[in-house]
Amino acid sequence: RPATSAAGTFSGMSAQQQKEQYLARAKELESYIVYSPKDDKLLTECGSTYLHISMLCEEQTEKQKFAEQSIELLDKALQFNPSSRNSSGESAQYCLGNALYFCFLLESDDTKAGTMLKRVKACIDVAVQKDKTEQAIQMSEHLKHAQEQRAFCQSQLKNLQGKSEEEKQIEIRKMHANMVEEELKTTRAQVEKDPANVNLQLDLARHLFDVAMVQERGSAVKVLEEALSTVQKIVAKKDHPVARNANTRLVHAAILKALGYALVPDGVEKKYVEMANKIWDEIERSEEEPLRSDLRSKWEIATATLTQWKEWIDSGSLPANSQRGSGPSPLFLVLTGLVIAGAVLWYTRSQQAPPQRR
Repeated sequence: RPATSAAGTFSGMSAQQQKEQYLARAKELESYIVYSPKDDKLLTECGSTYLHISMLCEEQTEKQKFAEQSIELLDKALQFNPSSRNSSGESAQYCLGNALYFCFLLESDDTKAGTMLKRVKACIDVAVQKDKTEQAIQMSEHLKHAQEQRAFCQSQLKNLQGKSEEEKQIEIRKMHANMVEEELKTTRAQVEKDPANVNLQLDLARHLFDVAMVQERGSAVKVLEEALSTVQKIVAKKDHPVARNANTRLVHAAILKALGYALVPDGVEKKYVEMANKIWDEIERSEEEPLRSDLRSKWEIATATLTQWKEWIDSGSLPANSQRGSGPSPLFLVLTGLVIAGAVLWYTRSQQAPPQRR
């Protein structure tokens, strides 16, 4: 059987390339399931793979088909083993909760959405208790505001009705840019009130990174330099728990790589990328499972997203206003806390023709 999970296999590929690889992997897993229909690990692996495929699909009917397959497989896995996990260590409960959550955000019927949210909470509660990963904990925190998130998501979807596909893309990118800039503004104000709060400083670095992802090269470099300065001050506090936290170091690595990609090539940019990769290598060597797999998924998603972002800024085609491409990866947006933008973008992408350039 394949040993690597869907979440951590295809670093640096375009969305279309990832989709093709995931599809090939899903078909291989299905061939095993034919002979082992009660193997919960196979079912969970295949279900989580179909979840990734659904996120990468452009056609609405195709997206729905793969999402339904994901939920069906994960439900079966949990029937055979309530503690089932994929090879990356992600529990079937966690994967199912994520699949259902996207459906909840996009469900227009209040009654159906309410029923769906109950299932989401049940899945994520179990994931928090059993997995104890930061991703599961973050998801649990997001669910405290699930109804507000869905209301916002639904209002944005209504605003897109009647608009051309080109207009929809422009609106969704503007919404994404406005959201990250507003979050940055809020976090700056919080840091000013409590400058010694290291957690707030880390949030500031993350939001600076998010803002850089929707800016042209010159502006992005300035924002990323501030983000790097902010996170380096945190890392310098070697005895502080936040400084030692693997996720803090991962943020540090992602900012370094982004800055390396944003700088005009003159030799210096390679040093930033090398430093980023060195930090990641240290993280991977020092952490144990299941945290290591959790971090590897984040790092590979960030790397793939940054690779696509580099193509945008190199071509002068910005994520925030480009007529091409389809914005940052929805899964990456989820991992950076922009759940609503990810959900709306996911919905919008399902309505459009495949972009000409990735």
